[in-house]
Amino acid sequence: WSVKDYAGSRTSWEALRQGVDGDVEANLALANLYERASRSENERSEVLLEASNQRIREVLDSERTTLAQRAEALALEGRNLKTLWRARLKGASDPHAARRAALDARALKSYESYRQAFELDLNAFYPGLAALQMGCILQLLAQLPGWRNLFRGSKVQADRAREDLEAELPALAHVVAASIKRARQQLPEDERLWPDIADADLLFLTVPDEE
Repeated sequence: WSVKDYAGSRTSWEALRQGVDGDVEANLALANLYERASRSENERSEVLLEASNQRIREVLDSERTTLAQRAEALALEGRNLKTLWRARLKGASDPHAARRAALDARALKSYESYRQAFELDLNAFYPGLAALQMGCILQLLAQLPGWRNLFRGSKVQADRAREDLEAELPALAHVVAASIKRARQQLPEDERLWPDIADADLLFLTVPDEE
């Protein structure tokens, strides 16, 4: 991993996974490695992401998975869903097609996976911040006429989901801010790069536009 030999890493971890059936650490490593490979191998990106998803499902289905490992797997699941959603959006040919592509259930599922991951480990600010980002995007999507399509045309479910976002996101923002602050307080000054970046990201999501 350190020398970025991802192909060699996959070979090693796959050998371990096959030798130790259901090994959680191997499955988590492979979920990361297949996702990383999907970024550079565009022609096989969906195949590699599906391989990553299979490893994630094994982690989530295993009785040996710890809460921290489950949180990591859910965060990876949220990232993969967001990657697939963004790829569909990127392929849109015009604004109308982009709106249709944006209204994809994977955006909603990504938010839910990230939020569940953060709830399992409130010290890990990244999935909380990612959930807040996806939640803010969903609030914008909820203003589009096709929002109801995410809920099989059910106005009741669509309205309830919109109301849930309005209630959840302010509270989520406060907890994420506390998690980032805690990370910055606990880390030495020369290791605060990611909490500092996360703190800036949080401002983009929470400071009103007029300010």
